[in-house]
Amino acid sequence: MSFLLLQFDQDSRKRLEGMMTEIPQLNLFLKCINLNLRSSRVDHLHELLNDPIFAAKTLKDKQHLIQNKKEVTRFARLLLTYVTVGGFIWPMSFCFRRIKDPNTVVPFYVPFTPDNWTKFILQLFMLCFPIFWVGYGHVTLDCLIVTYYAQAQVQLKIIKYNLENLFESTKSDIRISNSDVDVKNRFLHYVKRFDKVNWLINEVTDIFNPCLTFQFFTSSVAICMVIYKLSDTYIVSLEFVFLLNFIFVLLTQMFIYCYYGNVVSYESKYINTSLYLSDWSSASPGVRKMFLIVMPRWTRPLVVRIARVVPLSLDSFVSIVKSSYTLYTILVTKNSIASEEAIM
Repeated sequence: MSFLLLQFDQDSRKRLEGMMTEIPQLNLFLKCINLNLRSSRVDHLHELLNDPIFAAKTLKDKQHLIQNKKEVTRFARLLLTYVTVGGFIWPMSFCFRRIKDPNTVVPFYVPFTPDNWTKFILQLFMLCFPIFWVGYGHVTLDCLIVTYYAQAQVQLKIIKYNLENLFESTKSDIRISNSDVDVKNRFLHYVKRFDKVNWLINEVTDIFNPCLTFQFFTSSVAICMVIYKLSDTYIVSLEFVFLLNFIFVLLTQMFIYCYYGNVVSYESKYINTSLYLSDWSSASPGVRKMFLIVMPRWTRPLVVRIARVVPLSLDSFVSIVKSSYTLYTILVTKNSIASEEAIM
């Protein structure tokens, strides 16, 4: 429907509102297509996550997995809250606008003229009801993709902890032998575990790279549109609250990807440091030689990228936020100067 609006409506405000609602729908549509076309590869990811090599071996491993689950759940609840609040505030803002101005029009095509409140509410319902479907769909798919990266980072954290304690004779829940054979077997287990994590990250990035690249690009465009509209909206209004909530949704979507991309790089960066902090000097020359063979591979951190170029990191997210704030201040200043000139 928004396509018809963009094609025939000459009101820039309505075109902007139509594009704001259309971009999230396009993102969700592409995510669904991408997921269904590559469902067999996603099944392989689930098989790997259920592989015994990723299972918790100690009580500390279980604690890491539980903490990781809590973090992902908190992000999911935050996004759900934003979507729910926005889904209720947006139609309310149109109602308040209609009260002030009876000529207020909802940017959504319907085959009738909304010349009374009944038709207006019906048109508003047809526009706003899909927000919940689109919003909850985004939360579901975003959390699905983020969970893969979260599993990768928690596995790296487990590898780090166990390498640091590779030569400890006891654990909190099991007893470990310190013979060269046992140390070597445990070390090789974590080498293989790291390789599986590396494959997991590369596969997830390859599967979802098209939709993530499109989402980051279009979300950046949507943020610019919302900021443009926000700069010309009265700050004490429901419309301003909705636009602010909309920006929070878009930024939180980007943040969770950048956050887990950042922690994956961080955890993989210090794998060698964890091994160095262990009691490696007590190992036999043969075991230490094995360490030296593997360590050069671990010097290169695992980096999650979109479009094969842009790293998913907190630095990238901060750049987006700074650019958004800069754009907002420029537009507000421009609007205030224009208002002063009009008064004079």
